[in-house]
Amino acid sequence: MIGRLSGIVLEKRPDRALVDASGVGYELHVPLGTFAALPPVGERASLHVHTHVREDAILLFGFATPEEKALFERLITDAGIGPKLALAVL
Repeated sequence: MIGRLSGIVLEKRPDRALVDASGVGYELHVPLGTFAALPPVGERASLHVHTHVREDAILLFGFATPEEKALFERLITDAGIGPKLALAVL
């Protein structure tokens, strides 16, 4: 399981970021708060990661702070909502 990821920001959009970590590009779904906190493309970033494993996919969700990640995990566990809706809530 991936818990933290550091590398160079290759692309960033309001809902996703592509981060190169040692030659591997990781696509992370991010909330707007994290998108705003990301450095410009070409600079180094470090994100807290929640790895979400489904039957048909492995999804990575990136967060600027551990508190943001903890709230996301609480939402998808306690409230019984999915990860995409939890991102929208954040």
